[in-house]
Amino acid sequence: MARLVRGLDDEVYVQFGELAVFFEGNEGDILLETAHEDDLALIRLEAWDSAPPAPGDPWTPVEDTTVEGGTGWVTVGSVAEEATRSMAIGPPHFLYGVTAHTQEAGELPEYTTEEEFQRAWDDRRSPDG
Repeated sequence: MARLVRGLDDEVYVQFGELAVFFEGNEGDILLETAHEDDLALIRLEAWDSAPPAPGDPWTPVEDTTVEGGTGWVTVGSVAEEATRSMAIGPPHFLYGVTAHTQEAGELPEYTTEEEFQRAWDDRRSPDG
């Protein structure tokens, strides 16, 4: 049974309809596109000890991939805003399963919010096999 190891909530200002998940020390970042521009996105990063269960409604999956974890730290940023907070997902240079989910979150006084939900877990393999 998968267990949540740690989580991090953050806010990122979206510009040009793009957010990026950065795996520090690795060139394999994940670019997430959104229909929203110049908006605030509420971000939830999670690290799990194995593949987690699907989050269910109202979350919509937008990415499901495997990434070499670089230093083992992950951040989220955008064109307009550099990532300010990072979270450890596990040991460096391991392969990690990564899923991204999104949902509409309603209206704020000045802009629409979108929630992005990122999950990563240790695939228990080193990148070379």
